[in-house]
Amino acid sequence: MLIKLLGDVFPQIMEFPSSYYETKKMINNLGLGYVKIDACPNDCILYWGELLEKDSCYVCGVSRWKTVKGKEGMTCEGSSNAKVGEPARVMHYFPLIPRLRRIYMSSKSAKQRDGTTGIV
Repeated sequence: MLIKLLGDVFPQIMEFPSSYYETKKMINNLGLGYVKIDACPNDCILYWGELLEKDSCYVCGVSRWKTVKGKEGMTCEGSSNAKVGEPARVMHYFPLIPRLRRIYMSSKSAKQRDGTTGIV
């Protein structure tokens, strides 16, 4: 509804996407997406790298997964380590390198930031 409202309010400035999916796709194409990383519910560790396949926190022992009634201990078919349900906590990581590349794509902004013009 917000996307539709913005499109109605500002039709002459720019063309707004018509759906959430198109908006998300446009943001990812600009290199401004994010990565979801599972985290311990007590903020002890991130399930990243060698800890990606772990099911519980090695610091506090809390399960990585939300407990859903009737689904405790169930696994998906064909995979012994995939759990039914969703992670208890998720962190959104916004990678820095694609954002920096986006800034320096323009020759004008690159000159301003390298110190040759004295403008910051």
